[in-house]
Amino acid sequence: MVDLVDEEARYKKAVDSAIGNNALSGFTPTEFGLAVFELWIARQITATGVIHVLKQHHATLEKMLAADSDHEAQENLLKITDSKRLKDYEADVTTMRLAEMALW
Repeated sequence: MVDLVDEEARYKKAVDSAIGNNALSGFTPTEFGLAVFELWIARQITATGVIHVLKQHHATLEKMLAADSDHEAQENLLKITDSKRLKDYEADVTTMRLAEMALW
């Protein structure tokens, strides 16, 4: 039987590693992303669920803050037009994907 404390520590280490690796490329996850990662560490949400929540959150931000956009973002599936918001989305998603891969 897997010890839940050891399992959470393993997931936490994966997230910390992903954050460090992403930082090397200039990507830092958002506070919202960090909060969702904590749910994943606690095994309250799947990695796929994390990605879904992040997409919803960043798409909602785009709708709410569209008037403040710099319109400098590259074309993307979420239609995010602000370059900073797109970078935040990419930081959150790549952090999750890197953490997931670190578990393999």
